[in-house]
Amino acid sequence: EIDKTRMLVQAGKLDQATWTLLNSQVQKPAFIQYTISQADLNVPYVKNIPHNYAQQAKMKGLYYTSVPEMLGEKFHIDESFLRKLNPNKKLNKVGEVIVVPNPRGALPENVHYIIAHKGVKQLYLFNQNIQMIGSYPASIGAAGTPSPKGEHKVLNIKPNPVYGYSPKNFVQGNNRSKLALPPGPNGPVGNMWIGLDKPTFGIHGTAKPSMISKSYSHGCVRLTNWDANALGARLQVGSIVKFTK
Repeated sequence: EIDKTRMLVQAGKLDQATWTLLNSQVQKPAFIQYTISQADLNVPYVKNIPHNYAQQAKMKGLYYTSVPEMLGEKFHIDESFLRKLNPNKKLNKVGEVIVVPNPRGALPENVHYIIAHKGVKQLYLFNQNIQMIGSYPASIGAAGTPSPKGEHKVLNIKPNPVYGYSPKNFVQGNNRSKLALPPGPNGPVGNMWIGLDKPTFGIHGTAKPSMISKSYSHGCVRLTNWDANALGARLQVGSIVKFTK
């Protein structure tokens, strides 16, 4: 039976009835205040990340380059938007009170089945009863570097991975030799690697969260670091990932 009290008239604008219904299930505010702490400033930082993989391989870690960048990832927001929310605020000052998003909680259940949909640039997450419990924006393989076809199993889950570069997969700059790049949120696969049973392919984070779903990958499924970390915490080896167009 249709609940007529919850039906809306299509008006093409946000009226009070629509706003009330959208907020009927909201249990926490969308934005909160946060006070920058000394611990935020003590996170490992580097001045910059060189583009060349050979130079990155010589670094101790591919850390954040600024406190605002770290805060953006901590609160699941693009750094430029964080600055717009906090005009005239010093985003690297202990004691500064800023406005940030109120991040969602963990996924409600373990993930057993994933659909990587290239057409809509989304990763759909399902529980053991094949009920969808979440979705993430994703960058998936391009025409020249396509993703695998069909279904594949999760082979391993590695937080803060060392990235193994091989020119056999793709050539970065003039690097023709294998390289081992240190862990860090600004590494090529961010701070989470979910490997598949198809060699060299996986689901991983990124150093450029603002480009997720706006670009293509070298064949893997690329997520923001915060989504990759959330998925890695709720995923098990042996889970299925299906690629579709």
